[in-house]
Amino acid sequence: MDNPPLAVALDLLTLATIALIAWHLGQVRWFFRIPLSTLIGWPIFAGAVALHWSILAASAQTPQEAEWVAAHDTGPLAVSVVLGWAYALVVVLVTETVRGVVLVVRRVAVSRQSV
Repeated sequence: MDNPPLAVALDLLTLATIALIAWHLGQVRWFFRIPLSTLIGWPIFAGAVALHWSILAASAQTPQEAEWVAAHDTGPLAVSVVLGWAYALVVVLVTETVRGVVLVVRRVAVSRQSV
Protein backbone atom coordinates (compact mmCIF):
# COMPACT_ATOMS: atom_id res chain seq x y z
CA MET A 1 0.00 0.00 0.00
CA ASP A 2 1.43 3.34 -1.06
CA ASN A 3 1.55 6.31 1.26
CA PRO A 4 -0.83 9.05 0.15
CA PRO A 5 0.79 12.47 -0.31
CA LEU A 6 -1.07 13.83 2.72
CA ALA A 7 0.52 11.20 4.97
CA VAL A 8 4.00 11.98 3.61
CA ALA A 9 3.39 15.71 4.10
CA LEU A 10 2.30 15.02 7.68
CA ASP A 11 5.52 13.09 8.35
CA LEU A 12 7.66 15.94 7.01
CA LEU A 13 5.63 18.50 8.94
CA THR A 14 6.25 16.53 12.13
CA LEU A 15 10.01 16.62 11.60
CA ALA A 16 9.92 20.32 10.79
CA THR A 17 7.75 21.15 13.80
CA ILE A 18 10.02 19.38 16.28
CA ALA A 19 13.11 20.97 14.68
CA LEU A 20 11.53 24.45 14.76
CA ILE A 21 10.59 24.09 18.41
CA ALA A 22 14.17 23.09 19.25
CA TRP A 23 15.57 25.92 17.10
CA HIS A 24 13.33 28.63 18.57
CA LEU A 25 14.22 27.61 22.10
CA GLY A 26 17.74 28.75 21.23
CA GLN A 27 17.84 31.40 23.95
CA VAL A 28 17.24 28.77 26.63
CA ARG A 29 20.26 27.00 28.13
CA TRP A 30 21.04 23.71 26.40
CA PHE A 31 20.37 21.56 29.49
CA PHE A 32 16.80 22.91 29.56
CA ARG A 33 16.34 23.18 25.78
CA ILE A 34 17.12 19.58 24.85
CA PRO A 35 14.82 17.85 27.39
CA LEU A 36 12.08 20.45 26.89
CA SER A 37 12.16 20.07 23.09
CA THR A 38 12.15 16.30 23.46
CA LEU A 39 9.18 16.34 25.83
CA ILE A 40 7.26 18.68 23.54
CA GLY A 41 8.17 16.61 20.47
CA TRP A 42 7.10 13.29 21.99
CA PRO A 43 3.31 13.85 21.82
CA ILE A 44 3.71 15.60 18.47
CA PHE A 45 5.39 12.48 17.10
CA ALA A 46 2.86 10.09 18.67
CA GLY A 47 -0.02 12.16 17.33
CA ALA A 48 1.53 12.28 13.88
CA VAL A 49 1.85 8.49 13.80
CA ALA A 50 -1.80 8.12 14.81
CA LEU A 51 -2.85 10.60 12.11
CA HIS A 52 -0.63 8.87 9.54
CA TRP A 53 -2.35 5.53 10.12
CA SER A 54 -5.77 7.20 10.13
CA ILE A 55 -5.00 8.73 6.74
CA LEU A 56 -3.87 5.33 5.47
CA ALA A 57 -7.09 3.73 6.72
CA ALA A 58 -9.22 6.46 5.15
CA SER A 59 -7.42 6.18 1.82
CA ALA A 60 -7.74 2.39 1.56
CA GLN A 61 -9.41 1.61 -1.75
CA THR A 62 -10.22 -2.04 -1.21
CA PRO A 63 -11.45 -3.99 1.81
CA GLN A 64 -8.17 -5.93 1.79
CA GLU A 65 -6.18 -2.71 2.14
CA ALA A 66 -8.42 -1.58 5.00
CA GLU A 67 -7.91 -4.93 6.74
CA TRP A 68 -4.16 -4.69 6.24
CA VAL A 69 -4.06 -1.21 7.80
CA ALA A 70 -6.24 -2.33 10.71
CA ALA A 71 -3.97 -5.33 11.31
CA HIS A 72 -0.71 -3.37 11.15
CA ASP A 73 -1.41 -0.03 12.83
CA THR A 74 -1.11 -1.05 16.49
CA GLY A 75 2.63 -1.77 16.41
CA PRO A 76 3.74 1.64 15.17
CA LEU A 77 1.23 3.37 17.43
CA ALA A 78 2.52 1.53 20.51
CA VAL A 79 6.14 2.19 19.61
CA SER A 80 5.45 5.88 19.01
CA VAL A 81 3.81 6.22 22.43
CA VAL A 82 6.53 4.29 24.27
CA LEU A 83 9.63 5.40 22.33
CA GLY A 84 8.48 8.63 20.69
CA TRP A 85 10.79 10.54 23.02
CA ALA A 86 13.80 8.83 21.41
CA TYR A 87 12.71 9.85 17.91
CA ALA A 88 12.12 13.41 19.11
CA LEU A 89 15.52 13.39 20.81
CA VAL A 90 17.24 12.38 17.57
CA VAL A 91 15.52 15.24 15.72
CA VAL A 92 16.50 17.67 18.50
CA LEU A 93 20.13 16.49 18.49
CA VAL A 94 20.35 16.89 14.71
CA THR A 95 18.89 20.37 15.10
CA GLU A 96 21.44 21.17 17.82
CA THR A 97 24.25 19.97 15.54
CA VAL A 98 23.02 22.24 12.74
CA ARG A 99 22.73 25.10 15.25
CA GLY A 100 26.33 24.52 16.34
CA VAL A 101 27.60 24.53 12.76
CA VAL A 102 25.68 27.74 11.99
CA LEU A 103 27.08 29.45 15.10
CA VAL A 104 30.66 28.43 14.26
CA VAL A 105 30.30 29.63 10.66
CA ARG A 106 28.87 32.96 11.86
CA ARG A 107 31.67 33.35 14.39
CA VAL A 108 34.34 32.66 11.76
CA ALA A 109 32.68 35.06 9.30
CA VAL A 110 32.54 37.84 11.90
CA SER A 111 36.16 37.28 12.93
CA ARG A 112 37.30 37.44 9.29
CA GLN A 113 35.44 40.70 8.74
CA SER A 114 37.02 42.31 11.77
CA VAL A 115 40.59 41.50 10.63
